[in-house]
Amino acid sequence: MIDAYLASKGSPEDAMVLEGFEPSQAIIETRYINPDASELNVIFPPWHGAKEVTQILERRLVRNGSAVMAFDFHDHILEPNMPGVIAVHEHMSDSIAEDVNKRRVDEDFERVNLIGISLGSAALSLTASKLDTFTRVTNVVPGSNLAQCMWNGIRTQGIRESFERQGITLDELDKAWATLGPSYHAPTMEGKEVDVRLSLNDGFVPTEYGEEYVAALQDAGANVSVQRSRLGHAMNIIKFCLVPSGKL
Repeated sequence: MIDAYLASKGSPEDAMVLEGFEPSQAIIETRYINPDASELNVIFPPWHGAKEVTQILERRLVRNGSAVMAFDFHDHILEPNMPGVIAVHEHMSDSIAEDVNKRRVDEDFERVNLIGISLGSAALSLTASKLDTFTRVTNVVPGSNLAQCMWNGIRTQGIRESFERQGITLDELDKAWATLGPSYHAPTMEGKEVDVRLSLNDGFVPTEYGEEYVAALQDAGANVSVQRSRLGHAMNIIKFCLVPSGKL
């Protein structure tokens, strides 16, 4: 399975706290393309970027006549640093929300769509809670709860082990990171169209957490559509970026 293979190739640095890393360094690059369009798509990338495939999605959206705002996030937006991860995500969401709110007015966008891929769904949800308005959301292999997904995902076992060496339990982390979980912000999606793509055999974000997020969205009154497949986590991302189906 490709998820297990990719997890085995993970960098040991993922399980370390990067000395001197500041929240202001979390967004490495912002790409803003085709500002004259009537619709803006904001793309929140997965952990470690997958830029070679997400930029295919960016180009496809531009060819279809949309504006695109896309980001490269630092690898250490997720690391075994309980307060640091909170600070990073708060900074990212503040910065992105301010930028999107301003550009929506300045460029007079009729629609603002949000696309979150894997870990990017956490940044998307927190950002959405700070936006003046948005139109629709697409979540690709998301999870309901950042702490639970990290603790049980096969790609992040090194981070879990580092937390355990620090004496930090899942319960403590879950409470500290509560506001970083997409389900926490599900009420923000009330009345919105939310398209969720799930894998039924996800190794990185165990499927139960994707299903929990869908349930939270439904309870919040979002207009939820769900596509499920058995492609696994990584292949779902690749398929979505290369041949996205449905309305974005």
